[in-house]
Amino acid sequence: VQLHSRNMDKDLEEWDTNIKQPSQEVYARKHRRNATCSVNRLPREILCDIFTRYQDLQHEEDEGYGYNSWAPAQVCHGWRQLALSYPRFWCRITVSAYTSRQCVEELLERSASMPISVYVYAGPGRERHQADREWMPILDRVLGEMLRIQFLTVEYSETVVRHVASALDANIPLLQELTLIANEDEDEDEDEQIFSPVQLALPHAHAPHLSFLCLEIPHIGFERWKPLLTQTLKELDISQAMILR
Repeated sequence: VQLHSRNMDKDLEEWDTNIKQPSQEVYARKHRRNATCSVNRLPREILCDIFTRYQDLQHEEDEGYGYNSWAPAQVCHGWRQLALSYPRFWCRITVSAYTSRQCVEELLERSASMPISVYVYAGPGRERHQADREWMPILDRVLGEMLRIQFLTVEYSETVVRHVASALDANIPLLQELTLIANEDEDEDEDEQIFSPVQLALPHAHAPHLSFLCLEIPHIGFERWKPLLTQTLKELDISQAMILR
């Protein structure tokens, strides 16, 4: 019986090898065929630029979620290898209720030391408060990269927006655009929502390149970010913010 079992194992290994060989040959032929496509004859720099322009379009169509922005990396082996060698392709990081820690770690690693754009959204079809508890550590992991953040957009519950605002007292030398939008919490009783003013600590020394600031927060202190008005700020939107002097 043992001899018969060993022979069967050997036969199975041979069958597996024979099955894989045609597949490997097919893959090799596909790689050679894809390499001859006219689009793949473009210089790598141009093809990478096409990838990033596609991401910009997808970001606008998805209203910031960017779920399809990595599609070029899934077209073929050649495009995936190109995308993996191009850190800028992975610099747009969306943190939503569906974002996993593994995904964030992969994006931070693949983007190398490049400046990153961070978008924080609640995401559709999920209990917001439950999601807050589950992925707040993931959000903190991204906020730990303040030295690299160039664009930061947060559109979530006031609790999350306040959490992000409290982290902005760190040095953010590359930050150019900041958007903080606090959505109303339909599940919470209005009487239970008692917040002290958000003190947005962003002195010029922390964010010397900030040129765009959008605030839609029900409770926000004024004095802490007032100096920004006389610095590099070129565009300010506080039409939906309740300013507490």
